[in-house]
Amino acid sequence: MAQNNTRPEPPVVERDGFSLTKGSFCASNGNVEQVSGSRLHELFWPESLRLKRDQKKASEEARELFKKAFFAGQLKHYGISFHPRNSKVGELKELLINAVAQGHCDHVPQSVLSLRQSMEQVLQPLYEKWEKDVHEWDTNDRRRRLEELNNCKTLGEKASYNLDLFLEHYFTTNGQPDQHKTPEPLSLEGFDDKLPLHLKAGEIPGLYTKSGGSKDKRTLCIAEKREREMKWAKAMEAHEQFTSTIKPPPPSLGRKASRASTLKNVKGRISSSAILLRANYDFRIITGAMLLYNDEETLDDPVGDSDDDSGTDDSAESEDKRRHEERRQEKLEERHGKKNQIPSCKEEKDSVFAVPTGFLSVAWRRNWRRRDSFRHRGWGDRFPERRLYQVLWFGMRTPLRRE
Repeated sequence: MAQNNTRPEPPVVERDGFSLTKGSFCASNGNVEQVSGSRLHELFWPESLRLKRDQKKASEEARELFKKAFFAGQLKHYGISFHPRNSKVGELKELLINAVAQGHCDHVPQSVLSLRQSMEQVLQPLYEKWEKDVHEWDTNDRRRRLEELNNCKTLGEKASYNLDLFLEHYFTTNGQPDQHKTPEPLSLEGFDDKLPLHLKAGEIPGLYTKSGGSKDKRTLCIAEKREREMKWAKAMEAHEQFTSTIKPPPPSLGRKASRASTLKNVKGRISSSAILLRANYDFRIITGAMLLYNDEETLDDPVGDSDDDSGTDDSAESEDKRRHEERRQEKLEERHGKKNQIPSCKEEKDSVFAVPTGFLSVAWRRNWRRRDSFRHRGWGDRFPERRLYQVLWFGMRTPLRRE
């Protein structure tokens, strides 16, 4: 059977000035859907709304909607008789305003409801037949496009023919990554539309692209980093197991906590070498440092109760970290204009907290103090000396555990 070039359109039932499709009942002239009587009242009288922003929103919506087709459509929905050909836009608007004010738009008349019900009975078998026709058309069209894709001689030609179909053919199944389809990297020679492929590959977990070669003959390669994704999935599984054990805290009777920031488009990175990271923080009235590592046992040494801190400085790796931290401290001092603005991790050993997060453990050293600026502004009495504990990680709160 020959394939129809156009996809079948959904069925439409029209009767007595109304048109009905799946999920849409409109006045035929302008395809105007019904607006509730309460909303019409707000559009005509925005000042009745309490909030200024709601009044502004209603006024802007009214400017966009208030046309002859809109007024005629609403009158049609509420069964209010008028002469569509001889009536002007001002007359239709005045007629609808009076109908809303008198409560004629609070309910849809039974005649319109009965008409819609009878139209739905006619539409249902037509819609079921349309679904079957569309499924058959999509199946045949996909088969045809796959044949044309396979007729392309090079991978670059296949990607140029249809990028979505190319990615589905080689890397995904039902929209999900499929690591069994293409185990080896692909070189897309002759493919020039690189930016869309970079963007689409970035949306598929584990799929990466890289360009290489001379300036005039750069080639794009695409492949999956399986080992990296397996490590990341294993780490995330451990983290999910940990977070599943967290019980929600009881409702607080005090001040409502502020919202945490949310990180978007963040890609995880797992290092094969043992790297201990230190993150300094300064929230004006809160200063301190955090130690980050993917193993809680490793954190026991730098945050332990031992008074001897020289053991971690003997190795070359610790020496490199120390020099790196000194350079970072110098930059922070230049930025803030004061020395010792950020406390060292060796200060206040009795104030150490660790937060296990499955694949990430955080050792939190804090130094709470009040800024002189609060006293200058008369805020000194509002911030008594107290100690609070909070860790923000990927915009999520995690409970603290005393080491």
